[in-house]
Amino acid sequence: MTFNNLTCISLTVLLSGCSLFRPVEQPQCPLVEPTVCPLLEQPEVKDEPKPKQCPKPQIKTVYIQPEPVKGLPILGYIEWVDLLIDEGLRFKARIDTGAKTTSLHAVDLEPFERDGERWLQFAIPNGENSPPVVIKKPIKRMVRIKQHNTENDRRYVVELPIAIGGIEQTVEVTLNNREKFIYPVLVGRNFLDSRAVVDVSRKFVTLEQDDDK
Repeated sequence: MTFNNLTCISLTVLLSGCSLFRPVEQPQCPLVEPTVCPLLEQPEVKDEPKPKQCPKPQIKTVYIQPEPVKGLPILGYIEWVDLLIDEGLRFKARIDTGAKTTSLHAVDLEPFERDGERWLQFAIPNGENSPPVVIKKPIKRMVRIKQHNTENDRRYVVELPIAIGGIEQTVEVTLNNREKFIYPVLVGRNFLDSRAVVDVSRKFVTLEQDDDK
């Protein structure tokens, strides 16, 4: 057999679909069914009880009507004050147990000497339609009043007779310009001590007492 014959046989074999060669069967992997995991039961979550809140205490203000102490009369936080001088001046006054000394609105303060003693002349305004009342009194002393954000204020102190209702007393009074204040007179503890009880919820109690008489 010549070379050409071998070549023809080889081509014949190839063209015949390669029947001389058996196909190798590929191993098939078995189908694996997916494993289904069972659902785990979730524990039941119970709502935790809310902490009990204590109710807010209700604060109720109970006012106790003060009673006279040892027969002392009751004054309101605002009263009429009489200046017991010849001219007979009357002013609205604030009753302040926090103030040590009584204070009076006065202007045109002029110190002078009389018989070797220091005196003071001052004027007390008496309304828009009346002229100021000029008073002369010996100077008892000087006091220094501490004020916020300002320099200390030095004030003259004189003695004046004043009355609230049936209470009459001569007490030391500091003199200063009280135009910026609502009331021209401030009654302090030097008038109130052992003489009256203050009811801060009322005013003009002495007028009520006069009406009851």
